[in-house]
Amino acid sequence: MTVSYDDGRLNSLYGEFKRKASQRSVRQFVIRAWSVILCASENASRRE
Repeated sequence: MTVSYDDGRLNSLYGEFKRKASQRSVRQFVIRAWSVILCASENASRRE
């Protein structure tokens, strides 16, 4: 894999993404969505 001149910008974008993803609101949203999915799958398996 060759390193292009764009790599620095890509790394800074990735760092910004990681920083934003580590914010509490994003984590809470992911946890809430995950629990909703788990509840839905649990209800679906109970119906069968």
